[in-house]
Amino acid sequence: MAGFLSSIFGSKPTVPNLPVLDLGTEQQKAIGANKAALPGAEALVGQANLFSQDQITQMLKSVIPGFSGMTATATSNIASMLKGEIPEDVSQAAMRADAAKSLGGGYAGSGMHGDLVARDLGLTSLQLTQQGLTSAESWMSGMAKLYEPGMMNVSSMFITPQQQAAFDTEQTQAQFQRSWMQSQISALPDPVMRGMFDSINNLVFGAMGMMGGSGQNPGTSQGQPGQYADVGTGMSWAAGDGSDDIFGLGGGGGGMMGLLM
Repeated sequence: MAGFLSSIFGSKPTVPNLPVLDLGTEQQKAIGANKAALPGAEALVGQANLFSQDQITQMLKSVIPGFSGMTATATSNIASMLKGEIPEDVSQAAMRADAAKSLGGGYAGSGMHGDLVARDLGLTSLQLTQQGLTSAESWMSGMAKLYEPGMMNVSSMFITPQQQAAFDTEQTQAQFQRSWMQSQISALPDPVMRGMFDSINNLVFGAMGMMGGSGQNPGTSQGQPGQYADVGTGMSWAAGDGSDDIFGLGGGGGGMMGLLM
């Protein structure tokens, strides 16, 4: 019976529950998502960075003549200094200077000219190593300025707990709004049943008007005037004899409720 009446008059909508989000749970979800995505992210970043590096190198070669040779020489010299060795080009220049000094000093071929290299440079192997470290840092810093702007960082593809919480909050609110709208729609009366109810109401009270005349309740034997009131979506009559006959046609009929039943 309640379901039948609800299909005609509707019902009260139910407010859905709003889930509570926990930041710790959101953090764990973000960590799990990042771990699952890490292998694919690493592969993607590696391929993208290799491509970017190749493109930047090709551009530098096109605008700087001899760029490849300059790079090879610089890295070779730095590697030698890091080992405490004199770079090859510096060693050859020093040896040429040593030979000239040996000839000028009158001790060429005596074996003493070999000591002039280290003495003339004024550097020990430790000092060469330190100079190599300084040169390496400067070189790497310069290369980083050239290449890093075009490189992709794998951490840029991670989800932060704040992003995870914001996303879930938005999804929860959207789901709440949908559930609330669905509850309101479900609480509305069935349009077919309501239409049938209104049509029957109109037919019944039209017939009552034809039978008893305006202002007369055909359901009362005394012909006393009845009272009619529209209560929301229904109709009611109050008989003139003091008794209530809801949806009735007087004492002799089952009334509107009887027709619906």
